[in-house]
This record gives sequence, C-alpha cells and structure tokens, in this order.
Amino acid sequence: MKLIDRTPFFQDGQISATDRLKAMWKYGASWLKEVEAQAVAIEALEKGLARGYTLLRNITLAGLDIEIPLILVGPTGIYVLYVTPLRGTYRARGEEWGPIEGESFRPARVNLLRRTARLGRAVQVYLQKQGFSDLPPVEAVLLCADPGLIVESARPIVRVVQRDALERFAVSISQGRVVLGAERVQQIVNRLLNPLPPPTPQFKAPAAPVTSATPPAPAASAEPYVPPFALPPDLQPDAAPETPAVLPEAPAASPFDRYPEMPPNESPSAPAPEAERLDLGFQFMEEASTGEAISAPARPQPVAVAVRPAARAASVRPAPAVRRRSMTTGQVIVILLLVVIQCAIFAVAAYLLWPYFAP
Repeated sequence: MKLIDRTPFFQDGQISATDRLKAMWKYGASWLKEVEAQAVAIEALEKGLARGYTLLRNITLAGLDIEIPLILVGPTGIYVLYVTPLRGTYRARGEEWGPIEGESFRPARVNLLRRTARLGRAVQVYLQKQGFSDLPPVEAVLLCADPGLIVESARPIVRVVQRDALERFAVSISQGRVVLGAERVQQIVNRLLNPLPPPTPQFKAPAAPVTSATPPAPAASAEPYVPPFALPPDLQPDAAPETPAVLPEAPAASPFDRYPEMPPNESPSAPAPEAERLDLGFQFMEEASTGEAISAPARPQPVAVAVRPAARAASVRPAPAVRRRSMTTGQVIVILLLVVIQCAIFAVAAYLLWPYFAP
C-alpha cells in the first residue's frame, strides 16, 4: 500500500513543541489525538492491503476548508475513513451517536456518524465535478483506534469498525469485487492531489456580414420638383372644375313658434340680451354710489382661550436627573478575589502543561 501524507506541522512523523502549539491553536486540542489514532489505523491497513492501493492522509480538496482524514483508493473502490480516539460505551443507531451512561443515552455534542457521512459525500461530489461521473459510490467508514471503545451498532448510516476488527476490515477490502482498473485508480489519485483548473469562459467573435457577388442596382434618380406656375402654358395642368358651395339648410320651424306668448329665439332659460345686462350693471353701480351696496357676511373671529400659569407649568416638566451608581466596597473586594482566583488557575495550568512544551 502506498501512503501519501499531507499532515500539516509534521516532519518525518514528528512534531516540535512550537508546531504542536500552533496545531492546537488552529485545529483544537483533540486534533493531535486524532492524528495519533490515524497512525494506529494505518498500521492495521498496511497489514491487510497489498500493492495497488493508495492511502491519502489529511489532504485538503480544492474548494473545501476542511481536511479529509483518510482516503483509500484501490481496485475495489474508494473509501473515506474517519478515525476516532474516543473511549467508553457508545450507541450508533441510524443517525444517533452518543455515550451510554448506565441505562441512559445522551446524544453527543459532535455526531461522528454524520461527520463521516458528510466527508464521504464531499469526496463523491468533488470527483463528479472533476469529470468522474461513472464511479461507484464512495463508502464512508468510522474506525475506532482505542480498544476501550465499545460501540452498540444498530443499522448506522455509516459502517463502524472497532479496534479488534481493523485487520479483518482491511482483508475484506482486498477481497472485494474489482471495479476500478490500475489506470483509473491513478487518475483518481492525481485528481485528488492536483485538481483541474476551472474552465475559462470563451467569447465567440461576431459573424462577418454576408456580401453578395453582384453589386446592388443604382437607385433611380428623382426628378426635381417644378411648381405649376413655372411651367409653360402648354404644359400646365387643366384647372379643376369649381364645385358650387353648399349652404346650410335653414332649421325647421319649431312647433312652439305659433304661440304668441313665447316669441321666437326666446326661452325661459335663455340669457338676457347685452343691453339688459348693461342696464342691470348700471343699476348696481347706482346702488353702490348711494351706499346701499350688499356687503359680504363677516367671518367669525377666533376665540382666545386663556391658559393658567399653573397648568402651563404642569404641562412642561424637566426631565428627571440620572443618578449615577458607584461600586460598593463589597463589590470591589469580590472582583479582586475573582482576579486572584483566575491568576491562580492560569498558573496551575501553565505548571501542568509545561512538561509537554519543554524542549
């Protein structure tokens, strides 16, 4: 089995104290334990797998911000392996994952079954985007590196292999049905390590206009316009015959014209003649000159309401003053005690962790 190790901060399987601190700061304190557990699983896989298999360790796929712990590629398929260093009794039922304390089950904060399944799905989608659409499904497997971990499995969403069954798991992989050739395996490994660049958009040039072989016919030249009066007498157009003017017909006689009490062109609603309007206006002018003009009705004046000084003062009240509170002596003493206790905790932690970081 060929091993390609891309684990950060490790050089020849060793990590310095400075790199250990950087790794804990970036990945968390449990990351180093998972790397040590991976070494146990790799040793078991090397015993059961022969040539033709390639194991990729802690590689980061293009477009993902997480590392895939172990990817095994071989003639029998593609496997995504997640190794856990946990200890104790756990239950794996469907998507449920958590410890069992006595007879009670408590879901774990980090569901390793879902995490392993998502890693396998991520690798499957990545390979499809790289052009491998005819590959078999990627199998996600959860491996237990500590013999003290006991898992009660009941149809979990991913396969769970305990510590005492790691060697048998490797043998079962090598005895599986061959689905990938040696060349195909090498292509998959190359795409996992060196992905294809994204395609660049190509812009098509506009098509050239199609020109005909025969030249277009010249346009007919328009003759200049000549007014009729400028033409000679023999070329002037004949005058059009005059049409007699059509006069409007007189309106038909109204049946009301026979009544003498209603003279023609008068009606009860007809406006008064101009002379009558002038006489009426003159009459108004005379009335205005004599002082008998009709005046418009006076508008009501607003009534002023007096406001008492006491009510006005009650409506506008100053904002209450903000009282500032100061810390009491007891509160200051409690804060000083908390600071002293925090410093003591830091000192004890530094004393306990110093042997791990000492050169």
